[in-house]
Amino acid sequence: MFGLVAGAIGWMQHQAQAARRDALARVAAEQGMRFDAKPRDWGGGWLSSRSPLAPFPVFQKGHSRRSTNHVEGKLRAWDRELPATVADYRYKITSGTGKNRRTRTYQLSFLLLRLPFGHRVPWLCVRREHLGHKIAAVAGFDDIDFESAEFSRRFHVTSKDRRFAYNLIDPRMIEFLLDVEPPEIAINEGFLLVTPAAGTRLWAPQDFAAACRWTEDFLARWPQFVVKDLSSA
Repeated sequence: MFGLVAGAIGWMQHQAQAARRDALARVAAEQGMRFDAKPRDWGGGWLSSRSPLAPFPVFQKGHSRRSTNHVEGKLRAWDRELPATVADYRYKITSGTGKNRRTRTYQLSFLLLRLPFGHRVPWLCVRREHLGHKIAAVAGFDDIDFESAEFSRRFHVTSKDRRFAYNLIDPRMIEFLLDVEPPEIAINEGFLLVTPAAGTRLWAPQDFAAACRWTEDFLARWPQFVVKDLSSA
């Protein structure tokens, strides 16, 4: 009986994965982008250290790290076309020993875009404020506050360059971020990473296209002088 149940669950998972692949292939075609379902291994060693995912903490967690369902193409920003990938990502965390040994699988979708400024753009992270951030602030980890009390209450912003953070997140950008339910944003080593605001979860297929549109809108609101300074640095 147990074998029949396990087999049925496995079949349903396989069908769901196949349906997701088909839906994402259609999304890619509609967006004029490429689709590649083949898994890519982001597990440790040389491959991990050389991948653009490595600088971001979420891609350094656990083991059995891999991405699948890659929708790849170009997004428009500042009269340029920037290479971007939207994909699903999975990693596992094993805890305990012996009979208490447990492995849990985490999944999330992400958008990764190569910025045209190389390493000149400072590290920055913008995410929704939660209790863990408040505890970290008490412990001395800086959260950058802004003139908008509502924005500072709703968002946790950290950066290696506070001046860059203040220049980028100007009143126009604050209004944009407050007006929608934005994903998490991280910039590191010349890449922009966009992930679900709720943390480890998968976007629905239609959300892949929505993430591309949101990212273009976000980049369109970078102040011109910030883009100019980064371009000429």
